[in-house]
Amino acid sequence: MDELNYLKSILLGFLEGISSLLPVGDSGHVLLLERMSGIALTGEELIPAMTALRAGVLLAVLIGCIKPLLSMLRHPVKGELKYVLLSCLPLLGVSLILRAAGWDRLLRSSAYTLLPFAFLFTGVILFLAQGIAKNRRLADSAQNKVGLKHAAALSLMQILSVFPGVSLAGMELSGCLSSGLKAKKTSEFSFLSMVPALLVLYLPDALTAAKSGALRQAVNENGIMLLCGLAAAMLTGLAALKLTQWLVKKEKLRFVTLYLIVASAAVLILTAAGKL
Repeated sequence: MDELNYLKSILLGFLEGISSLLPVGDSGHVLLLERMSGIALTGEELIPAMTALRAGVLLAVLIGCIKPLLSMLRHPVKGELKYVLLSCLPLLGVSLILRAAGWDRLLRSSAYTLLPFAFLFTGVILFLAQGIAKNRRLADSAQNKVGLKHAAALSLMQILSVFPGVSLAGMELSGCLSSGLKAKKTSEFSFLSMVPALLVLYLPDALTAAKSGALRQAVNENGIMLLCGLAAAMLTGLAALKLTQWLVKKEKLRFVTLYLIVASAAVLILTAAGKL
């Protein structure tokens, strides 16, 4: 395993951790970095590596939200755990339909074309959701307990993350904020709901790699490299999670919106100029 592969694994780990748990869109940023660097960062041959990185993101969520998770596990039926588990069902249904019809490949093939619009869409949705949440706070109508309407709003917004470049974290936060959850509860519920959602989105590829033997071969040959990437994704994911929680609490998601608008414009301009 040469130095470039180790660097690629760590670089992808940093990028995956940051862009998954900040509401900016991980798949879009991986694709953008691939275009800018000329280094292959996507493709079926990298599914085992991406599986390790996403495991690092999941660990970051579980560690960063350990207190609310333990609270949910103490009361699995009466508590909010049922909403976390049920929230991914619409996303699961849509994902199965897309795979059965072969439309998932079409979306992947058009990912770069859709990228600037996905960035812009995520930014606008976050801006609108933050505005709705602020109005609810001023009217003292925000709620601190997850209910069916909050889970339904999150579930419907999750579906939009099947489009390449649209942020799963961004859609979940927007659903919770716009449906009336307070900032702290929004962060807890949306991040914990990412766990089953990420499994829905990425477990099929991981299972395919495991069934073909590619995952075992990658672990046997490049286990240390995969662990480096996993650790990078976990550590940066924890930092990104805490930063996102702060942005939600302080009502500063407009900075994320501004970044996404600039990123969208930059991709369009550089593509038109032939630089990407």
